Amino acid sequence: MQPALATQPGFDLAGALAAACTARTRAFYLITPNNPDGFVLGADHLEAIADVARRRDLWVIADEVHADYVYDGEHRSIARLPGMADRTVSAYSLSKSHALAGLCVGYIAGPTALVAAARKVATHTVFNVPLVAQRYAARAIAEGDGRLAEARELP
Repeated sequence: MQPALATQPGFDLAGALAAACTARTRAFYLITPNNPDGFVLGADHLEAIADVARRRDLWVIADEVHADYVYDGEHRSIARLPGMADRTVSAYSLSKSHALAGLCVGYIAGPTALVAAARKVATHTVFNVPLVAQRYAARAIAEGDGRLAEARELP
């Protein structure tokens, strides 16, 4: 089922987000492109989210794992909008972008201090990405992986 902002023209996303915020709200969790329906937030949607985040001094946690699998529309990272790079952490997965399913290799991008803090947490919670997975991921990044083009093809 697609969200109201996808099915109702004129849906007031900024108003809905602002109304849902409380004094305890610290961040928005954003998934675009969405899995499994592939819905991609447009520029106007991202700007509405960014506007509320900037006005309320909120973080955005952007799950961009499926950024390489857009079939209709165009993926845009909210971190590229004015004033958003310093308040956005984006998560990516080589499992999706480089067809490395099962290796569980991913990364985050965001402000330096946030990434440093995340690294400290990961050191004590994610003890080890197997060396073979790290090497395979490094090779896939360096050489590219033709399987991605095949995976994008619709049956």
